[in-house]
Amino acid sequence: MKLPLIYPKEECCCGKKECTPGKGLPKILLVGSPNVGKSSLFNALSRSYTVVSNYPGTSVEVSRRKGRIGDREYEIIDTPGMYSLLPVGEEERVSQRLLFNEKTFVYLHVLDARNLRRMLSFTFQLLEVRLPLILVFIIFPFALLTGFIINTLLRVLGVSL
Repeated sequence: MKLPLIYPKEECCCGKKECTPGKGLPKILLVGSPNVGKSSLFNALSRSYTVVSNYPGTSVEVSRRKGRIGDREYEIIDTPGMYSLLPVGEEERVSQRLLFNEKTFVYLHVLDARNLRRMLSFTFQLLEVRLPLILVFIIFPFALLTGFIINTLLRVLGVSL
């Protein structure tokens, strides 16, 4: 099964091979488990609205948009959810290929702050392959309540918030 790439209409070259939104811009790739909020973050960063559905029988898509952070423009890439670097299904294979084949400026690993224990093994895998990584905790009010745990985790991982 081939999974489609979604391009904004105004940036589409009607299927031509050289069609790439944000061509030449530094890339920010969103990774993480399914249903942690990657697409919501993607929508916020790209100031767009991408319809998100994640239930059996729906197709899994890769979305690309331009986004501005501060005074710099980036290509933001939203990937299908994955639990580890060892893919089980086609959607995880698509994400794995993007992880290793795209020349990426930084990877945003989106984590659900309520389920850190389940998500940490993937975090450690990403750190082991030495990707430029930023951890993004979703459910921020809850994260504030567990601030001590998150600060301890960040110290152990050697990353800053």
